[in-house]
Amino acid sequence: MRIGRTFAIGRGRLETAVDLFNVTNHNADQSVQNGTNQLYSPFYGIGVTRQVPRALQLSARFVF
Repeated sequence: MRIGRTFAIGRGRLETAVDLFNVTNHNADQSVQNGTNQLYSPFYGIGVTRQVPRALQLSARFVF
C-alpha cells in the first residue's frame, strides 16, 4: 500500500510517499523448493522463503 503527496515549492515540487509492505502479515511461503510437491520427497511441503513481517518505507524526491 502506498500513500503519497506532492508539495509545490517554488519552481519545483517535493514528492513524498509512505509504502507499507505485507499489510496482512500472513508470514506465508513465497516459493517452494524443487520436488516439494512429491510425496516421497523429504522436502514435501517445505517452503524456501517466508514473507517478512510488515515493513515501512519512507521516500522523498525533489523534482526541478
